Amino acid sequence: MEMCEVIHNAQPPIHNKWFPPAGWTMCNTDVVIGETFSVGAAVFRNEKGVVLNISTKKLQYSEPLAGEVAAINWGAEVAVSLNYNNVIFQSDSKGTIEAITTDHSMIKDLNHNIQPLVQRFHTIAHRMELWEATWVPRSLNGVADFVAHLAIQSGQFGTIELTNFVSSLPTLEANGNP
Repeated sequence: MEMCEVIHNAQPPIHNKWFPPAGWTMCNTDVVIGETFSVGAAVFRNEKGVVLNISTKKLQYSEPLAGEVAAINWGAEVAVSLNYNNVIFQSDSKGTIEAITTDHSMIKDLNHNIQPLVQRFHTIAHRMELWEATWVPRSLNGVADFVAHLAIQSGQFGTIELTNFVSSLPTLEANGNP
C-alpha cells in the first residue's frame, strides 16, 4: 500500500500566508551556487508560522536545477529526521517541483543529471505519511534564499541555532504573502 500522496500545483498556493494547514509542516528550500561550492537551505514552520528548524548543507552542484533538487532532498532528509510526517515542500524552481512530482516510472525520462536526486527524493519521501510540493515565486521564497546566502558567506552548515538567528530573518511577508 502506498503511504505517500503527491500533490502538484502549477500555481502558488491559495493561502495568503506561508503557513501550512494544522497538522502539517511547511518546508521552503533554496540553493545558492557559489564559486567553489553551493549551499542548500531548508526552513521549517508550523501552522502558526513559528520557525521550527533551519538547516543548511554544503553541496557540490554548479548547475542550478541539480542544486535545487539537492536542496529539496536536504529538506526531506531533515523532515524525516525530525519526524515531520506531513510536509509541504515549496521551491521557487518550477523544474524542481516538476521533477520531484514526476511519477516514479517516468524518472528515467528526466535530465540525466537529476535522475538520481529525484529517485533519492522519492525514497526519502516514502518515509513520510503525506507530502505535497508546490512552486512559489522567487519573491515569496525570501527566507530560504536569505538563509542559503548567509550560509555561503559564513560557512555555517547543519542546524542553525534558532535563538540567535530568527530575529535576523526577513519578515514573514517574504514567504507566501502575495
